[in-house]
Amino acid sequence: MSVNYCSTGYPAPPSTNLNQREIMLSFAYLAYTGEGITTANPCPQILEQLNTSMAQIPPLQIAGTTTSAWEIVWGPVAYTVPGAIYQDNMMFIAKNTEASGTPQYVLAIRGTNFASEVDWLVEDFNVVNTVCWPLASTTPSAGAMISESASIDMNILLYNMTDSVTTQLSLIDFLSSITSEPINICVTGHSLGGMLASTMALYLLENQSTWDNSNNTASTVAFVSFAAPTAGNAAFAAYSNTMFQNAARPLGTSWDSNLNTNGDVVQCSLDIAPYFYTSSNIYTNSDDDSELIAGPLFSIYNDTFNFSNLVLIEKKEWEAFQSTVLAGLAALTLNNNYTQLATCGPALTGVYNGPGPASSTFSDYLGAFVSQAIWQHSNSYPNIFNLCQQLLDPAIIVRNSPFLTSITPAGAKRLDSEPVVPISISGYNLTGLSNLFVYAGPWITVSNPPVLNEAGDTLTTSFVINKSKAYSAPLPVSVTVSGISGIGTVTSSAVVFTIEYEI
Repeated sequence: MSVNYCSTGYPAPPSTNLNQREIMLSFAYLAYTGEGITTANPCPQILEQLNTSMAQIPPLQIAGTTTSAWEIVWGPVAYTVPGAIYQDNMMFIAKNTEASGTPQYVLAIRGTNFASEVDWLVEDFNVVNTVCWPLASTTPSAGAMISESASIDMNILLYNMTDSVTTQLSLIDFLSSITSEPINICVTGHSLGGMLASTMALYLLENQSTWDNSNNTASTVAFVSFAAPTAGNAAFAAYSNTMFQNAARPLGTSWDSNLNTNGDVVQCSLDIAPYFYTSSNIYTNSDDDSELIAGPLFSIYNDTFNFSNLVLIEKKEWEAFQSTVLAGLAALTLNNNYTQLATCGPALTGVYNGPGPASSTFSDYLGAFVSQAIWQHSNSYPNIFNLCQQLLDPAIIVRNSPFLTSITPAGAKRLDSEPVVPISISGYNLTGLSNLFVYAGPWITVSNPPVLNEAGDTLTTSFVINKSKAYSAPLPVSVTVSGISGIGTVTSSAVVFTIEYEI
């Protein structure tokens, strides 16, 4: 029986740049292929998986066939920080072999590798300091500054990643080798990859004379980013917006000329990632300026649960959280003026996934917020564009990292009930997990350590309802398994589990 990776209730995707967005979203998620491979040279295996996967994703297929219209022509290229276990970066270039006229290329850049602590700390959250744009300059263009993370990322992509599988060339050298005639190249990525997609596209546009050998440097550069946090300050955003608005439009592609720009910033209305790293989105002034309160990032799920509705001691915990944790986080980037790039219209409509917090406690509210934020950031985009069954299936986008898919049976007992119901958690690539810990929310107790079966694809454990809490409805359970070679956490983003129990 196949697993359904799709949620329900989504409207039809908007027609704006639809075909191009579907293609680019497919490549943005394909860029996560093989992120869990820890061998010295993962790229040949990643290339094999990419070739298999592209043929299974409808927007990338030749019409009426199950054959891919695209082929990998550069890369994949992966980079791992010396001494680290997991890859921290990966990118590749694919060419549309079915396109007539101007050749069509896509540069796909991977987002954050969830298991890599280095990726999180250095390439995502190193945003307290900013550096000048353009890269390697000491004088910013029109005051443009980018985060230190963005600068580190860009330097890795440009100067530390050479294709050892397909061409033996760096990114710029490869582009130089294919531009005796004009090309169209679109850069894409999701999350961190989305931020890097827009930033890399700007770099290519600014430095076109260094790689575009066509007459009058007539190649076109565009980007489609998904779920991207901010890269730089307001001056950087304004400069980037202007550059892509003034750029020559791609020819012979499905690019929507009504965008009036070559930069398509795609965001889901329920995804918190685009709110980062703007300080006022985290902690800001109230409407009457009488106090400092949580910013709009924390009201994103108000239609389902609102932190301001907490009562008595729970509300005091929320207020303390705002004045300490949120205030501290906001202060880190207060002077950096981080600003998102311009979007082409409103954010795409997101759909809340699940019933909300298990109880009216601050811990359950916060847990529900985090679980929902993870789901929306990872799963909403394939659902919006009706590609969930392909892009969220770990058998198609093969990440080679542990991935949880199901719990059987969907049952548990109260802590004071007997017997406890054993639970099997199934997934992919679970072999080799050590020092495991299973967390299933504050309302569930794991009554015994998980045990791997011989095949390594199923964990066996037991859940029981915490007797200190009273519930009258089934509970959503986001299961997390930590202990991947001692680091990282794997959260099931494919299934929302319902635990039925006795009252």
